[in-house]
Amino acid sequence: MLTSKIEKHPHINCTFFEFTGAYKANATQQIKNFIDSIDIWFNQTPTKEVSNWTDAFIFLRKVLDKNNKNNQKIVLFFDEVPWVDKDNNALFLSALGHFWNTYCERKNNFVVILCGSNASWIKNKIFKDNEGPLHNRITDVIAMKPFTLLETKEYLLKEKGFDLDSNKITEIYMAFGGVAKYLSYLKPELTVEANMDALYFNI
Repeated sequence: MLTSKIEKHPHINCTFFEFTGAYKANATQQIKNFIDSIDIWFNQTPTKEVSNWTDAFIFLRKVLDKNNKNNQKIVLFFDEVPWVDKDNNALFLSALGHFWNTYCERKNNFVVILCGSNASWIKNKIFKDNEGPLHNRITDVIAMKPFTLLETKEYLLKEKGFDLDSNKITEIYMAFGGVAKYLSYLKPELTVEANMDALYFNI
């Protein structure tokens, strides 16, 4: 996680943006998805074609400047980063590093979160890359662990709205573990068996 200095306040509002890399998509499609994510979060589209990552981050900067007038905390969440540009052939990491170094780091209200299911890529390309654009930019590492059985129960009942007894929750835990991403796919209007059938056999 990259963070510039921010005032810690439990009730502070923020400007939020999320982008998720697409599995096996080429650079053109990844950039298109990025621009679409900006439109989803801020209802803004570029006036000219965006064909590379440098221009994509320039557009994001302009959108953030326009939509964050009160200097609120800005949280940028990049999920599945390894899928975006695995070998940096399209210069995603280069553009992100430049965006951080010339824009985010100069302000006092940015949090940029990078994550992905390919932990070794994150480790090698970001944590251990001594020459890359994000070298020495990491301020925090968040270790994401699966939910315990109790945490899974609380998530399913309180957040997802399930009405299940302990036996059914244990069945779900045995099938999916405590991986929050997998648990998020479950639908409370379906039975446990129907959820498993839908996720395992109807994809």
